[in-house]
Amino acid sequence: MKLITEKSTNGFQGVRRYDNKVYQDCWSLPVVTLTTIAVTLPNIKKAEVKSLLKSVREGLKYVTLVEENFNATDESIQNAAARQVGARLWEDVDLRHKWLGIRMKEIASQVNTTTSQVDTILQVFNLFLDH
Repeated sequence: MKLITEKSTNGFQGVRRYDNKVYQDCWSLPVVTLTTIAVTLPNIKKAEVKSLLKSVREGLKYVTLVEENFNATDESIQNAAARQVGARLWEDVDLRHKWLGIRMKEIASQVNTTTSQVDTILQVFNLFLDH
């Protein structure tokens, strides 16, 4: 929350609008994706990145627990698969600092840091889309 309130110009409005019809009850995948984008942003201090990674690492335990029990009787294969994908992606992000095999530093190095914060975030987002 501290990182969001201090670094964000508009809060995290996009998260509220996030509507994933395919993985409706899978929260870990968007959490991992948004965290990856956040830690890839240039001009974020290492201590803040470490703090965010630690918080997400701790929080994902609860997210996974909720996901597993939320629809325990109506579990879809898609949601189970999404959780597994999210867990594997998180391991790469947290331990290897990679997204789909690409080092996040490599993606960050392609960002023009002289633009506004919003433009920088859009650049990072688009670089992830391209990979």
